[in-house]
Amino acid sequence: MAENEIVQFNPVSLMPRTFNEKYQMSQVLAKSGLIPAGLNTPEKVCVALEWGHELQLSPMVAVNNIAVINGKPTLSADIMAAVVKRSPEFGGIKWIQQDNKVAECIITRKTANYTEETHSRFTFDDAVQAGLTNREVWKKYTKRMLKHRCLSYGLRDAFPDILAGLYNPEEMESVVETDTERSITSETTAVIQHEVTENQQTVQEPVPVVNMDEIRSTEITDTAIALEQVLNDNKRYFKKDEFEKAQLCLQNGTTEQIEAMYKWACGYVEWAKRQGK
Repeated sequence: MAENEIVQFNPVSLMPRTFNEKYQMSQVLAKSGLIPAGLNTPEKVCVALEWGHELQLSPMVAVNNIAVINGKPTLSADIMAAVVKRSPEFGGIKWIQQDNKVAECIITRKTANYTEETHSRFTFDDAVQAGLTNREVWKKYTKRMLKHRCLSYGLRDAFPDILAGLYNPEEMESVVETDTERSITSETTAVIQHEVTENQQTVQEPVPVVNMDEIRSTEITDTAIALEQVLNDNKRYFKKDEFEKAQLCLQNGTTEQIEAMYKWACGYVEWAKRQGK
């Protein structure tokens, strides 16, 4: 290695290569309490890791963003976009409209022989028809939720070979798990247990019914909820323009902007309290 050569770290290299290594990691992660509550067994964690391996995700990104809902693997729109952007055929995403009424974009795929543009559009009327708008997250973050649905539809249409079988968590809200799906999921879990502990008798636990009201959009993070709480509880400390700026960020900002605003708001409140304001 040359003296001045820069070594780039690739988090994907942390993904275990063999099934046994994945299961060993799954046991540790399942006991840690630091991953989503839905991944409450090593078998479920192992399936998430296997999906992450196929999508070239790092272990922690996989377990924190892949969930099996009603027998279907789901992935947030943001992670879908990250996976697709690694493809050499990805040609960009152009947003035509993003507001509280319409989310519309064009996704371009380029090959040596052709260029294909996929048009995706999801409206508030579509959300009403699907029975989504009565949910609290849709009421508070309408623009962002429309964007997620539009993006996930478009990405799957443009890159079905990469995202085949993957859905956005919000898309599964209206899907009713059938007895067949429940049986297949149970059988899959049993096979994994048998491969790992071939001579050990295992008890198959029932597949839990997923309460979709408890599932947040991945991009609507805990930080956004925490920021809203800080603003509501400490409104008296903020100047009017500062408060309005923070509210605007909460409604329209990216995840990174919301996280930065949350840190600033917390620091500002602490400073104001020390000043006796």
